[in-house]
Amino acid sequence: MQKYLDQLSEDIDKLLKADTPYSMDDDFEINDENLFKMEESFLSGDGFSVAEYTNISMEQLPAPELLSDSQTSFISDRLITLLEYYNFHPEFPEGVPDSLKYTILRSHWNKFKAPKLDFHIHYEFCEYDEENCPFPGYCSSCKEEWGHNEISEDLDVFDEVVNNASPKGKKLSEDYVLSKKDDIKMLVKNLASENYVPGIYNYCDRWCERCSMTEKCAQFALEKKEFRHSYSGLSEETFHEDMKASFIATYELLEELMEKQACKIEDIHEDNPNEGVGMPDEDNKLFALALEYSGRASKWLNEINITQNLENAKMNEIIDMISYYHIFITAKIGRAISFSIDEEEADLVQSDKNGSAKVALIAIEKSLDAWSYLIKNTSKYEDESIKNSVLLCQIRRGINLEFPDAEKFVRPGFD
Repeated sequence: MQKYLDQLSEDIDKLLKADTPYSMDDDFEINDENLFKMEESFLSGDGFSVAEYTNISMEQLPAPELLSDSQTSFISDRLITLLEYYNFHPEFPEGVPDSLKYTILRSHWNKFKAPKLDFHIHYEFCEYDEENCPFPGYCSSCKEEWGHNEISEDLDVFDEVVNNASPKGKKLSEDYVLSKKDDIKMLVKNLASENYVPGIYNYCDRWCERCSMTEKCAQFALEKKEFRHSYSGLSEETFHEDMKASFIATYELLEELMEKQACKIEDIHEDNPNEGVGMPDEDNKLFALALEYSGRASKWLNEINITQNLENAKMNEIIDMISYYHIFITAKIGRAISFSIDEEEADLVQSDKNGSAKVALIAIEKSLDAWSYLIKNTSKYEDESIKNSVLLCQIRRGINLEFPDAEKFVRPGFD
């Protein structure tokens, strides 16, 4: 057996002296965005097969039980050296014996794909499934994932509320949540490489049914592909499991992004001036006007019973417009007022406060058009339509005074 291992080691030495299989385009700009795209492309299966490239298949690697401890250490080190030469870095928990490393390397060998371009991939074998852990007794990732960290504490509260609220007393399925979470993360990463307008969903009115830009919106694609079922016909347990999976996926994606940027969540908690931001105090005149409008419009909508068909299809469309935006306007104004920013960004046109204020202005214009139609076409609602129109004009004037650069904000994909 040692003679065979020596020959295998010689073959590896030849591969280590040969040109690397990856390449780098001279025109390729190395930055975070491009590296992120490269990594997502790799995770989607775009890489070269190590087994095929080296002509060393799993079947050519001796079964672990045929090797001594020293032979196992020798061949596992050689295989790891070869993988790292191809920028593929297998990750093992601290203290894992060489015998287990070799067993895992061998069982995965035919599946390994290394990147085609010159960047490093760190491969973890852990699937965060404690019952089927590849490193039993050596890895605590699952406990950390579901144990004593910030996300776990939040999820414990989530579970307690949901489980107590369930009339059947059913517990959330952790297996389903983890599987769903992984599906969502992979879908989000795949969407990042497709032809969508970055951030287009941040400053839209979220009325997807009437939007002409849905084909450019990754958020719409995510909801359509991953949450394509109707929640109206969904069991309470599955609904909450989906929400929990989405929460975990979002948290983990943020953690991965921050790791790339070399920052931590606790750093944001310490330095972020927006922490704890909520709706502004009702003493704010602009926000008070917005609250007054949403309250008046809501009362009027209840009085006319919007669930019933009105005079004609056009009237129904007008009522839908008022109904959709009367709360939306208040929410966006509240965000614009409350979202304090760093002094360095205070004068930037492309700030969140200006973006939120601009979306509020757009919703106001559409609502004014709707009230104007009512004023012109029916006497039944004329009085309330005029009052609400005047109120909206006051709100619009207040936004223009408080956020003079809102109209200059360029909404991704729309402006």
